[in-house]
Amino acid sequence: FFMKDSPVAVSLPSITEIEGIVRPPRKKQKIFETVLTVYKNKWTLPFLIMMPVQMGVYTMFASTWAVPYITKVFEKTTVEASTLVIYMLLGTSISAFFITWLSDKIKNRKIPLHIVNFAQLISWCAITFFSSKIHAPSMLRLVMFAVGFTQGFVPHVVAMLRELNQPETAGIAVGSCNMIGMAGSAILPGVIGLIISKYEVLGLSGEALFRKGFLICVILSAICFATGFFTKETHCENIYSKISGPEGAETAK
Repeated sequence: FFMKDSPVAVSLPSITEIEGIVRPPRKKQKIFETVLTVYKNKWTLPFLIMMPVQMGVYTMFASTWAVPYITKVFEKTTVEASTLVIYMLLGTSISAFFITWLSDKIKNRKIPLHIVNFAQLISWCAITFFSSKIHAPSMLRLVMFAVGFTQGFVPHVVAMLRELNQPETAGIAVGSCNMIGMAGSAILPGVIGLIISKYEVLGLSGEALFRKGFLICVILSAICFATGFFTKETHCENIYSKISGPEGAETAK
């Protein structure tokens, strides 16, 4: 009830005025056509690969498999395992602020993107292949923090999607790509569960069992990290906003 639709409602300049964005007159949009326009944008495509990986792997671990992994591999109680999961949430909280702050500070989007993608790859390599080396409580907390730190990816990608699509389609660009990311969150926990169940029936247990299940996370993280190099650098500005019309579209290419 106390929210306002725009800064203009309280006599403040609009976001477009603050950012100096030149927008054409607003016209009524057909949502499905706009979604297709977003998906056909070649600069959106890398995020349709990265988002389901980043969001899916994190959700799979934080919500489903982190506690069983910690209790069975490290012989912790459920309470101790749940406490360690808090370090993931702490990493997410810090990363969400730090990555976007760093990006704005250096006027670069790709370097922070590579940082979180690399953190994800390293974290999953540690969990999958080196569980026996991270038994020390301090190391285990560090790995959990690193897994959480990867989720600075999400707010950072929201900024990139807004800058890589036409300003009038920015909201749909974020929403439609987030939908693909949530699909990864919905599917991956079950996929990992099927793999773990299969090998558990065959007699595997402990570290060897979870290595089978989490190997797919290493592969997906490697793909995600590689895909980041195919994104376009925006230098924190919308690539279409400076020039409107055909010239702006040509510049964005």
